Amino acid sequence: MEIHHPFTRHEAIAPPKKITVLPVSNSGDGQWDFVWHARLQERGWEMIYAGTPGIAVAWEKTVADGRMLYQSTRLAGGDETWTLYDRRENVVREWRNKGEHPGFFDFDPRGRLVYGEAGCLYAWSRWPDEEPRLIADLNANVFENVPPPNHARRR
Repeated sequence: MEIHHPFTRHEAIAPPKKITVLPVSNSGDGQWDFVWHARLQERGWEMIYAGTPGIAVAWEKTVADGRMLYQSTRLAGGDETWTLYDRRENVVREWRNKGEHPGFFDFDPRGRLVYGEAGCLYAWSRWPDEEPRLIADLNANVFENVPPPNHARRR
């Protein structure tokens, strides 16, 4: 078993022996080895800059029609910036997320650029030639605390 956390070697908090736990990546950076970063790598993103852990990071993904750039200083109280460039390196669109809504963009299996902005989900089939289409407006959703069923509670 290998988990990137200093306290997991203690038997009292180890998972049951019948469960195999695998690391999310092989970088060995411990607490700075984010699951989300491993997911970006799996989807073709490349980390192009990593400053002091938790301060600044930049990821880039090159696609046929241009490239996408993600930059974050969020852990230091800053912003996330997502930038979409065409083949000529012109900025097609830029999103700045100050934390009110999570931000992301990537391509779905249908080849559409899918992104979240201000609580809404958009799909962009032919960028930069056409405008994105609203898929879902999630702003009306309200968190509802749902207690676990009786059979799932610890006794």
